[in-house]
Amino acid sequence: MKHAVLMTICMIVLMFASSADAHASGYTMSKVEAQAAVQEAAEYKYERWGIVAVASVCMPQYVNKPESYWRKYTWHRWKCGWVGFDEDGDDVWGAMRITGHSNGSYGYMPILGGLRWGAPPS
Repeated sequence: MKHAVLMTICMIVLMFASSADAHASGYTMSKVEAQAAVQEAAEYKYERWGIVAVASVCMPQYVNKPESYWRKYTWHRWKCGWVGFDEDGDDVWGAMRITGHSNGSYGYMPILGGLRWGAPPS
């Protein structure tokens, strides 16, 4: 009986520990995750124009250090640019802030005017 009670307590402790780890890992995102998220968000946000995002670049928001410093960490907020094309084949681009959420999802907000047509500035 004591063994069963001890096993139950251990299982409960492990359950809470693993759920805390899962939430902590969802709050921050890697660069690769942020790049995938901004492309997905652009296609969703601008769906009525048939946007296909083909490439993106991201860096942590509010971090003014070289990539060699920040690429090895995960971050909560990212500022990202993306490029792609619309349903007519015209070039489009835009910028968004991507924010990790504790449930493993993300939020997005267009910045710098949202969707733009033509080539992005160099």
